[in-house]
Amino acid sequence: MILTENFKIEKCDNITSQYIESKLKNIGIVPLRWAIVDEEKDFWVISVSYEKV
Repeated sequence: MILTENFKIEKCDNITSQYIESKLKNIGIVPLRWAIVDEEKDFWVISVSYEKV
């Protein structure tokens, strides 16, 4: 089953795809696709699609 959820990722000075994907993998998510959809003071809100096994 493929799910799409929003996650908050802590902001850093130099954002990269590797940074976002490593943060997602740390919480057990291997993304099929992701996008930054919102910004808060200390976080980016990331919409992530991933396969739930």
